[in-house]
Amino acid sequence: SDVSYIRVAKAFDGEGCVDPFPNPHDQPQLPPRTSTSPVPLTVMWWMSLTPVADPSSAVGIQSRQLFRAALLTARRYAPLLEPHLLYLSTPDEDELSSWALSMGVTVYHRNLSFFHLLPLSMRGQPTAASFANYGAYGRLDVASLVGKLRAAGKLSANVHPDLLLYTDFDIVFTADPTPHLLALPPPAAYYGVSDYWGDGINSGVMFMNVSGMMRLRGPLLKYAQQRS
Repeated sequence: SDVSYIRVAKAFDGEGCVDPFPNPHDQPQLPPRTSTSPVPLTVMWWMSLTPVADPSSAVGIQSRQLFRAALLTARRYAPLLEPHLLYLSTPDEDELSSWALSMGVTVYHRNLSFFHLLPLSMRGQPTAASFANYGAYGRLDVASLVGKLRAAGKLSANVHPDLLLYTDFDIVFTADPTPHLLALPPPAAYYGVSDYWGDGINSGVMFMNVSGMMRLRGPLLKYAQQRS
């Protein structure tokens, strides 16, 4: 299936990138819904991050700016997406997670379920070099976490229970992908987009089938461990 139009989230390619919030303190205003308005089916949107060791560093500042751009454009242009953040950190809130909560994001403080399988060099305090890569592993835990929430009856009533959109945090939204995603044939495990630099899949945008990813997770981790 051709899912290239999932790239309504464009990552700094100079095409369609605008500043929807000239004032960085502007808050997106979602349209009011009357009591007689139908509640549309929504899709969970997930990101995964790791706190930076030094938030005042260039990496720390840039990561917050990128995350802010992703979330603000999603809330303005993709209001049907239900935002979730897997925050690979201690339970204590910090500036980033507190702001995400204020923007309506559900934040989950967790460690990786397969943390013990990571190479020793990746198990310490995140550094500027390991920040992005360590957080990126969280995409392999998202489907399992959603599966547990689903089993416990903790998903929103109008959210699709078996589909989710995962993205990296260095994206912006220019439109709501929800109607397009719900019109696609459900993926066996996930759909990705073509890599800009080759013939592979860019895992920075993934449309996941929760049940399919839960089945695939074990073989994926085993494959990764064999090659680490």
